[in-house]
Formats: sequence, structure tokens, C-alpha cells
Amino acid sequence: MEWSKLLKLERLCEPNYVPRKHRPIYSQDIDRILFSQPFRRLANKTQVHPLYDNDHIHHRLIHSLEVTNIGRSLGNEIGAWLADERKEISTEQVDVIAGLVQTACMAHDIGNPPFGH
Repeated sequence: MEWSKLLKLERLCEPNYVPRKHRPIYSQDIDRILFSQPFRRLANKTQVHPLYDNDHIHHRLIHSLEVTNIGRSLGNEIGAWLADERKEISTEQVDVIAGLVQTACMAHDIGNPPFGH
């Protein structure tokens, strides 16, 4: 694997795009997902679950936000391992891995039917 190619912070369809210094592309993508209609519609879809003793309904928006949080933590751990133990990436790239995983986790349920993943 060539981490330098995998962790490039460029826009695929915008060759002249200049990334902002303090707001990486994955952070912009997270905002785009968060404020999108397809993501917000997940609040209207009940997460498939067994019968619970209480009446709390868990919807797919909450599920996606929980997965996003876990994904960022896992991305941080994996990035730190790659930087500290394997010496395959720089310490600056740890945040990139965590941000990319967080972004993918946030979007993972958009467009999926129940049991779709």
C-alpha cells in the first residue's frame, strides 16, 4: 500500500481545488453529509431492533451518529498504530485516517434499505 496516495487530500473532480489550511476536505465532507436531506431523512427510519422493555425508538440517524463516533475512535487507534508501531505514516496523517473513517461511517446508511449492510 502506498499511504501517500491513499491519504491524498484532493478533490477527484476538481483539479484546481485548493484545500484550506485549517479545514481539511474530509471535514468539509462531514458537514456536507450532516446537512444533506438524505442524511436527515434517516431520522424517519426506525432502526431494526428486537423488542425492548422500554419504549425508546432508535432511529437510523442516531445509529449513524453512533457509528461515526466509534469509527473516528477506531481510525485514531489504527492511525496511531500505523504511525508509532509500523512507521508507515506520519503523525499528521493519523488525523486524516480518523477523519476519512469518520466520513465513511457517517454516510454508510444513506440509501441503504433495512438489512442493506
